[in-house]
Amino acid sequence: NPSDSVTEYADLICQSTNQQFVFIETFIQLIKDEDEISKKRLKAQNIKLSDILSLVGDQVAQKLASKQIELVTVIEVEEVCIKMEKDLLIRVLVNLIDNAIKFSFPSSEIKVRIHLEKGELVFEVSDSGIGFDPKYKEELFRKFTNRGRLGTANEPSTGIGLYLCKKIVEKYHGKLTAESEGANKGATFSIFLNMN
Repeated sequence: NPSDSVTEYADLICQSTNQQFVFIETFIQLIKDEDEISKKRLKAQNIKLSDILSLVGDQVAQKLASKQIELVTVIEVEEVCIKMEKDLLIRVLVNLIDNAIKFSFPSSEIKVRIHLEKGELVFEVSDSGIGFDPKYKEELFRKFTNRGRLGTANEPSTGIGLYLCKKIVEKYHGKLTAESEGANKGATFSIFLNMN
């Protein structure tokens, strides 16, 4: 029959150990993902964007439903030829929408807009959630950033999702940006890809 203080310390040790396991697993996954990205070849292919968004929607449907968030999609260009693997494009979009869900308030809306701008294909993921301080926007893309925060339903952050998204997009000579007007004013993450 251990005392309350011993039980409390034992619980803290277990929590700390579990956190370390999560950190190690996250780090191993990061190394695997970076290796996978580096092996992908640049090959132009036609992509039907409505099909891509349908697959993305399937992957985020449960999280959207859990917070009663509506995903609104606006596709202004139907089919494009780009040098980006479909599976990696889907991974980036799912990650950006997951982030938007995490930092959005329940019963709100997330908008995905796909359009052409100055010869580039642009994907915009916008929400009206907690936003961020604009002066720290570059730090959001750093590996294991200390700018990671809990979501509006206390969802945890690994600190590598946006870093990997940026790596993937830049691998295909694209650009990933983040914009927000400040706290509780939402955020917009945009992918810019060259057209072929």
